[in-house]
Amino acid sequence: TLIYLDIIWIDQNLNIVHIDSNARPCTTDICSSYDPGVDSIYVLEINGGLSGEKGIEVGDRVEFSKHF
Repeated sequence: TLIYLDIIWIDQNLNIVHIDSNARPCTTDICSSYDPGVDSIYVLEINGGLSGEKGIEVGDRVEFSKHF
């Protein structure tokens, strides 16, 4: 991607277990990889800095909505 992202890692219980804030876009042939260091099964990517603006923190619980 060409923009900074917040990468939110979510476990099987829908709890946020790690956040990489403002992950840098890849600008070289070899890109960085991100690892939360804990078990997770979902990843949510949002605009960089948005998790801080919205008060999203490790330990918060995620809810999926069926509204589209």
